[in-house]
Amino acid sequence: NKTEFDEIWNYGFSFNVHKNLIPYKDFNMLQTPLYIFLGSIFIKVFGEYLISINILNSIIISFSIFLLYKLLKYKLFLFCPLFLYYTIPSYNTLCLLFLITIIYLIEKEKYNNIVLGLMIGLCFITKQTVGFCLLIPYLYYSKKKLISIFIFLLPILLLSVYLIYHHAFINFIDYAFIGMLDFGEKNSNVEVLFIVEIILVITLLSVLLKKKIKDKSLFYILTFQIIAFPLSDMYHFIIGLIPIMFYMTYHISNKYIKIAACILIYNIFMIHSIKLLTNLNIVQDKNYLYLRNMDKQVYNNLIQKNNIINNNWDKKEFNFIISPDSYLTKLYLGININKYDLLLNGNMGFNGNKRIIKELNDICNKNKCTFHVSKNIIFNKKNQFSKEIYDYVINTYTLTQGSSYYDIYKNNNIHQEK
Repeated sequence: NKTEFDEIWNYGFSFNVHKNLIPYKDFNMLQTPLYIFLGSIFIKVFGEYLISINILNSIIISFSIFLLYKLLKYKLFLFCPLFLYYTIPSYNTLCLLFLITIIYLIEKEKYNNIVLGLMIGLCFITKQTVGFCLLIPYLYYSKKKLISIFIFLLPILLLSVYLIYHHAFINFIDYAFIGMLDFGEKNSNVEVLFIVEIILVITLLSVLLKKKIKDKSLFYILTFQIIAFPLSDMYHFIIGLIPIMFYMTYHISNKYIKIAACILIYNIFMIHSIKLLTNLNIVQDKNYLYLRNMDKQVYNNLIQKNNIINNNWDKKEFNFIISPDSYLTKLYLGININKYDLLLNGNMGFNGNKRIIKELNDICNKNKCTFHVSKNIIFNKKNQFSKEIYDYVINTYTLTQGSSYYDIYKNNNIHQEK
């Protein structure tokens, strides 16, 4: 696959931890951090390259496919292409592995309350919404609920100790929990896939109720569908669809349904494969994108953008890149990441837009500031970048230079050096 923004951000988070930065304190993100901790280990072992977290992703996908093969045998190949194309390096893929492992233990009648509790706890510290929803069937089927809650909480307690020790726990609560109120409000996407996902959820729920909630695998698959909300884009939809495809293949005997699903999935896979092969461009330059496939025009644009930023980057000033691709750029240039580099709605804590604007205002009232503002940003439902912060910068500071990629804005404060 070609590189995606989510892949860059997940690498960036892992790279930050590798560089001894503390999540939620030194940089912002929405999700809980288990995946980025694992990613940082792979960066340590395999080098500071994007390909390092792709190795982690390959291992996650391989384990997932292996467990499904143990259950489905060759019927797995009905939907195997979904794994190969849509599972980019992400915490969502790790959550999918946890779900598949839970299903495997249930279907093989190796149901162990302690193992499941720890796994759901680990899922919670990978992506909090998914872990919380998987807790519902876990507690429903548990005969010793207090013990089950304690087991579930163990990974969370360990994470809390780490965050408290590094003075990041309050920020963690803000970014990963309270900030989700902003994320849901500003990033909901009620389009075709959202409606399709709602229909799938209603169908799964009706089947589960007909079985009197005795089908454990189905209950877990149903609660896992939270992964598709609120964005409901193709990527999150497919991650939620994979376990549904498993359930259909494993439990439904109607061969025509399986054949139709197989034809649909392989058509999608072939269309995207043709697109991929016609846009193959493996990066050979020794930077963090080394050995990744990246659109040639995008990569050439990145080099030109970085030349512009390099020429206008004054280390004596406060520099900010106001752009959705600031991680992509800063990682390429070897510039340290901070909490002003992921200005996405819902990823900055509760009322994050207003807080960031206040902080920028406070900084630039006392110091010289340069803003590298990306041109031609398209603000729509698919773009989570904060228009509020963008508008604040271009309406508050002075445009001093323009180019085809960035406009340079500066403050009018005269900073007297001592």
